[in-house]
Amino acid sequence: MKKTLTKRMLLAALLAAPILLSSAHRLSGQRVCCQGDWWLKWDHDARESFVYGYTLGFSKGHSDGCEQGTKAWTGTPEPGAESSPLQKCIHTELDFSRGSDYFVKSITEFYERYPEDRDIYINEVLEQLAKGLTIEEIHKYPFWRHHPLDKKP
Repeated sequence: MKKTLTKRMLLAALLAAPILLSSAHRLSGQRVCCQGDWWLKWDHDARESFVYGYTLGFSKGHSDGCEQGTKAWTGTPEPGAESSPLQKCIHTELDFSRGSDYFVKSITEFYERYPEDRDIYINEVLEQLAKGLTIEEIHKYPFWRHHPLDKKP
């Protein structure tokens, strides 16, 4: 009796496994859509909080990464503190100095003007703005999953 129950459970597991694996495979590469819709549903305070939290975390992570990454550097330092590996790394940080009002307004305008781009993550828009791109340039930016304008649904 115990042997029969074990065989049935094993058979059920073997039959269920392909079904579970195939559905997991279909969902594993899907992105959550659409962060632009989320952004537009948030109030101003939520948008400000996102920008503040993201820029603070990004800047702290970048700074810590530069410190950790240059600890192992063994080369000969060039003259002057500005040419040290740590300073060179720190100077590659994105420019968030325009303040949260600029970023909130620009991200909102981007998602309102280009509803077909609402699948682009909020942080991707924010980072491109911090690199100095305009919302028009971000709209045309070749994100790896972003289709050319004529191929968009």
